[in-house]
Amino acid sequence: MTQVPQRKDAEFSQPMPRHAYQDDEISLVDLAKTLVKRWRLMLGVFLVVVFGGLAYALTLSTPYEYTTIYSGAEASPGTSLESTASLESKVNSLYIPQQTRHLLQTKQLEKLPFKVTVSIPKDTNLITLTSKAQEADKDLVTDLHHGIITQLKAEQDRQTEQRVSILQQRLDAAKEQLKLTMTLESNKSGEIATALMASVSSLESDISSFANGRIVDEVSQSLQPKGISKSLIMVLAIVLGGMLAVMAVFVREFSSKVCSSLKEDN
Repeated sequence: MTQVPQRKDAEFSQPMPRHAYQDDEISLVDLAKTLVKRWRLMLGVFLVVVFGGLAYALTLSTPYEYTTIYSGAEASPGTSLESTASLESKVNSLYIPQQTRHLLQTKQLEKLPFKVTVSIPKDTNLITLTSKAQEADKDLVTDLHHGIITQLKAEQDRQTEQRVSILQQRLDAAKEQLKLTMTLESNKSGEIATALMASVSSLESDISSFANGRIVDEVSQSLQPKGISKSLIMVLAIVLGGMLAVMAVFVREFSSKVCSSLKEDN
């Protein structure tokens, strides 16, 4: 049997056509040369961004945080007259809108340059009002916080007086019955008098346990301004200016090469 001679792979190999364009890879030296060649553009973009950040930082006014703290009324030690959730709901839905409208009408303003945030510290009977405002607006913050917290305290004082009044009426009635019982001569008068004395003691204890709400701290200004500091703005401007300067150089270099290629084709 005749064997077909095997041809070497080299006989079938064909030279690969050379690509019409040169390799697009660029070395670090080329990058450095490009940056040095376009240093004016880099410097211009960097200075524009930095001076823009500086101008923004100089015009930026950092606000302070103003806090008012109110401790709710208590029916007995450790027992709130009204739940803090209920107080928070009243402040948000009733007292803040009412006092805001009153302040706008009094000061003849269209709107206030700050807001009031209500919060409840965990496991406390405290209501906290917080506002971030410029130092020039401190008087407005003071007026609004004072109006809200005064209205809240007045409402709680009214509820406390109402409950104490009801207990006082029951106490007076129990004392009258006790006096009447002491004048009677009966086998059960002693038992009735003992029960009435216990009732009188309990009512007196309940009345003395009530504690009115109080303003713990009113419009306390934070020690440091709240918000982005000017130094942080400048740091970000420097970093961003450097990044944009490098990007501008490569965009400019790319666009110039594209223009040169189009001219050659034409």
